[in-house]
Amino acid sequence: MRWIHTCLLMLIGLSGICQEGSDISISTSSKALEVGDVFSIKIYIRGTQNSNVKAFPQIEGFQKEGRSVSHANVKVENKTILQHIVTQNYKAVRWGTFDLPAYEFSVNGKLVMLEADELTVSNSENPTDTELVDTLITNEDALLFLFVDKSNIVVGEGFRVNLAFYVSDDNTASWEFPKNLTQQINQISNQLKPDNCLESRREIIDIKPEPAVIKGKNYIKYKFFESVYYPLSEKDIVLSSARLNMDKVSVGSDSSRVVEVRSFFSRGYSINVSALPEHPLKDRVAVGTFKLKELSKLGAVKTGKILSYSINIKGEGNVKTMLFDKPENDQNFDFYPPQTEHTQTEGYMSGEKTFTFKVFPKDSGYFDMGNYFYWVYYDTQKQEYDTLKANQSLMVTGQRIETSAVNSKGVYDNIEQRSISERSINYRSIVKVSINVLLFLMLVGMLFIFDFRRQRRE
Repeated sequence: MRWIHTCLLMLIGLSGICQEGSDISISTSSKALEVGDVFSIKIYIRGTQNSNVKAFPQIEGFQKEGRSVSHANVKVENKTILQHIVTQNYKAVRWGTFDLPAYEFSVNGKLVMLEADELTVSNSENPTDTELVDTLITNEDALLFLFVDKSNIVVGEGFRVNLAFYVSDDNTASWEFPKNLTQQINQISNQLKPDNCLESRREIIDIKPEPAVIKGKNYIKYKFFESVYYPLSEKDIVLSSARLNMDKVSVGSDSSRVVEVRSFFSRGYSINVSALPEHPLKDRVAVGTFKLKELSKLGAVKTGKILSYSINIKGEGNVKTMLFDKPENDQNFDFYPPQTEHTQTEGYMSGEKTFTFKVFPKDSGYFDMGNYFYWVYYDTQKQEYDTLKANQSLMVTGQRIETSAVNSKGVYDNIEQRSISERSINYRSIVKVSINVLLFLMLVGMLFIFDFRRQRRE
């Protein structure tokens, strides 16, 4: 019986080792979508042969589509391990803001948590009745429409532009995109891009038909261009009329294929750009709507031990150019410039950026990190400057550490100004050389004594 118990304990131990060796993580695709776009949840499983995921959550406003599993060998820390990726896709079927619920996955018998979040599906981009009157200038039951989501903005605030070709369900003609469509789109892009703006263009590879209703009439929409622009100055923006050539295909009297080129023109559009209100950080702040989240859990730390502190800022705005300056050093802490990582799909205003700071505690105490880590931005919804602050506190214990420049410099600051011509004294090397010289003299002395005694005997 004893050997049976021993075997069972060994099996349990091996099972635990195998479980500990597996690595499970979850990622999601962009949370800013449009109706018809696909949102994905991916579960990465490494270091095990099994890839069992019991169920995925239902998401309001989305239709659950197919699940897929892929397997591949990947290198992690110079080791080749097996990786499984379980992907569940969801198709956005309604516009609005929807909750991505917190969900506990069962993966190979382990529970893995997906944190709650929000998914934003953009509103309809179909032209209104008034816009339709200005746009529909042909009798073809087809139109080219330039969509702009804002008409009044401030410097730094993004606005979205796209072009789509609409064909009525009552249309009897056959329309085709010409072979030079890519060339036409590039020309339209160069024509529309304002001189005083940063551009984030979405690459549309597959033009998909989408249903649309205008003035009670059914259309099929083909969106082929989309971009987001961020103005750099308060100069008003004028988007000129765009032109698109389409092929109208018909059948001739001899049953031959007849192609006729027809030109469609969109309306122009003007956008009023206002200056930001006066503020000391007016030229440095981000513009948009944002939330701050602390990714690092702070507890207690000893003086002299460097800790990493990560802050995530997500929302709608030009995430790529966002700045988060390090706090000023004081008698309690030294701070170092952050490492950054951002996620923002081209052509979307939603995104997020993570700033990871190194913090060097120098004195004991209980510190509110909101006094050090705060981020000023211009809120386009409130139309005023706002400040996001850290909410955690840090307990520091240990003896006080003095640095050379407490008020403004860290322990590694100005290292580039230090002279490398002044060599430090290596006492260990001096002692080593001295011992070798002494041993050599002792050896010579012994040889001299032996030779002297030998000569006396002779």
